[in-house]
Amino acid sequence: MDSVLGPVMQEIANEVGDPLFQQDNARVHTARDTLTWFEDNGINLEDHPPLSPDLNPIEHAWVELKRRLHK
Repeated sequence: MDSVLGPVMQEIANEVGDPLFQQDNARVHTARDTLTWFEDNGINLEDHPPLSPDLNPIEHAWVELKRRLHK
């Protein structure tokens, strides 16, 4: 993460100001070490409600696919 995400977030911060980073609620993303890394590197996280289809557009496609398969 240090070699990729850190520099990218710094570049975005230099261009547009204070960016927010959003990730899902997978265990690896919510692990203490991961959250500590974000905090130590000054990267602000956007809250992501669990199982939120509004924030995950592919979920709409899966719903439609399932609907059609069940016809």
